[in-house]
Amino acid sequence: MKGSNVTLYAADFGVRDGSHKIVVDFDSYEERAERDSKRRASHGWSRWQLAMQDAEFVAADMVGVVADYGKPRHTADYLLVYMVQVQDPAIYAAALEEMNDALGNPGVMRLVAMRSGSRAATHAVLIGGADFAAVNNYMDKLYASDAFRTFASKVSDIRSVVHIESYRKVGAWGY
Repeated sequence: MKGSNVTLYAADFGVRDGSHKIVVDFDSYEERAERDSKRRASHGWSRWQLAMQDAEFVAADMVGVVADYGKPRHTADYLLVYMVQVQDPAIYAAALEEMNDALGNPGVMRLVAMRSGSRAATHAVLIGGADFAAVNNYMDKLYASDAFRTFASKVSDIRSVVHIESYRKVGAWGY
């Protein structure tokens, strides 16, 4: 994984499957293919697979970043993930940006489009901050705000929340 940007998260609340999530960032499809080829051919990968024999691999998914607000995702030590079904991504992204402009975020807000997996969720909104308290205090403020009421009214007909998950960052490498 030398040269890669990787973040490891431990599940906190709402996670149905798996105890950890590994996020590997790539700048292009070509970079992903090149790094995966090197990883699979390495002795380190073989040793890692042997060491992980008792672990269960649950899933691998690909997402594409639509919009970033605030700091990069890997800087957040705590992360809420809202899995959403969106019928009009352009309207949703504009409303999310407007809400962020009005109220800000606890450090990180990112909109991503699901590129694999179940189509129950088409997008995810990641909200992250320094810790559990910072993120949840922000969410309390957000839910009580006029900015959220305006956002909700703009997207109520085109968006439904499928699932909410939260994670603690264990570590980040390569950034």
